[in-house]
Amino acid sequence: MRTLVVFVIFLGCTWASSAIAVEPVTPAGKRTGEHPSLQASKQVGEAVGSEGRAELETRRLIRNRIAGLAIVFSGLLLLLGLSFVYLRLDHATRGFHSGRLQLLAAFLGLAIVGVCFFFLNKMVLSSP
Repeated sequence: MRTLVVFVIFLGCTWASSAIAVEPVTPAGKRTGEHPSLQASKQVGEAVGSEGRAELETRRLIRNRIAGLAIVFSGLLLLLGLSFVYLRLDHATRGFHSGRLQLLAAFLGLAIVGVCFFFLNKMVLSSP
């Protein structure tokens, strides 16, 4: 079970980093078989006009939303793992340290939620 939780968290982190990654820019010369020149760079600059900017904004918005979903699901998985660890430790100590474990679990849960909201605010909510 622990291996599955670690694997899912790793998968969520990988998904988040792939959503944040910037797409590589390929020069126009590689697509058409021509050598890059000043004329090709001018054409690329002109192509990124109003339509290109709108497309870039749309891609950035989609990338930010995917990153936001990855943050939310990673936070939920971390909270689920925290509750699993709390229950295992409470059962292992037979309730002797229940108060301390509840305090620690509440503190860690708030820390997880706070970190998720921080990154969510930084990445998703700050974009137009």
